[in-house]
Amino acid sequence: MPTALIDARVKSLRAKRNSIRDLFNRVDVDIEAEDDIFDSISNRFETVEETRDDFHRSYDQAPEADVTNDLYENHIRAVDRLARELNVLETEAVYLDLYQHQSTGHRSTQLEHAAEVCEELKCVFDVDPMVIPVIRNGYAFDPIDEELPSTGGEKLNYALILPREGDDRRYDPFLAHEMAHSLLDEHPRLRSRFRREVNERNKTVSRDGVFGDTWRNWFEEFFCDICGLLAYGPAYYCAVVRRLSNHGSFEFERGEDGDPHPPGALRVDVIWELAERKFPEIANSIRDDAIAYDRHLSALQAGKPPDYDTYDDDNLVSFLLDEVPEAIDHDLDALITDIKDGIDPADRPERRHRLKANREWLSSYLPQNGG
Repeated sequence: MPTALIDARVKSLRAKRNSIRDLFNRVDVDIEAEDDIFDSISNRFETVEETRDDFHRSYDQAPEADVTNDLYENHIRAVDRLARELNVLETEAVYLDLYQHQSTGHRSTQLEHAAEVCEELKCVFDVDPMVIPVIRNGYAFDPIDEELPSTGGEKLNYALILPREGDDRRYDPFLAHEMAHSLLDEHPRLRSRFRREVNERNKTVSRDGVFGDTWRNWFEEFFCDICGLLAYGPAYYCAVVRRLSNHGSFEFERGEDGDPHPPGALRVDVIWELAERKFPEIANSIRDDAIAYDRHLSALQAGKPPDYDTYDDDNLVSFLLDEVPEAIDHDLDALITDIKDGIDPADRPERRHRLKANREWLSSYLPQNGG
């Protein structure tokens, strides 16, 4: 048969689809838009069969005709589209497989705890993404089905990636940062306004556009840092300064996704300024951490890039500090009041995990009743 090679490929794609479908049926996770996704895959297979039939009809009549070659190419393109969609779905299946394995092992309590914290944060931020926690290689929030046509390109399901080094719940504040990646999808106008602000600054700062490109890429990380502080208060700052105290504090880094990330020193500066604005009394109780981080940076001054100060832009930082807190839902004021009043976390179920994190970090936070 003229399509023997392609038929073999389609057969393997059917086996992949069946394997993925079997996994979805076995895993105890309610995947958003699951039926739509597999209906779309079925439609792709139907299209492949239709294009195959069209090619064979033409081949039987005129095997060397240009139209026959065009129909063969059309058939291959249909198979390629099917393969791409299955590849995206397979990534989701990998996370589900990992979740299924880990949720029944000795690290299951870490996954359960992360899921509980995420439920609390969903209420804080008023978002409701499907979150699949897995233990892998650090903190990240990976949209795993945004490229599926059946979801309309929306990010419906996310893998919340957790570090392998252990279940240290003092670092729960990073979960707020990761959850905020889904929150940003709800604020396209805020991102657009920031881009306009960057474009204006770029006119006076950079002739080649690198400044603007860099800051546009940085926006999401700064947005998530600000959300982390608004959700967790001082505990977020305490966790961040420890996570970002490394030799590359001044370096313009790239994340796992390949996008540029702001230097750790600049990230810490931004959230410290926000802390002093939002809870100055409690900020004094974490000033030792701020001083320690300043000493850390002082020791690294010799390696500071010559253009670092150019990117430490007051105008853009002011936009972040003024506009982001106004754009999102949060309960920071209530959280700070509970901390100052020494409220036992058990008495505030809507803030229980976040109050516990602050109790771990703040020696000044002494819950009532010794809780």
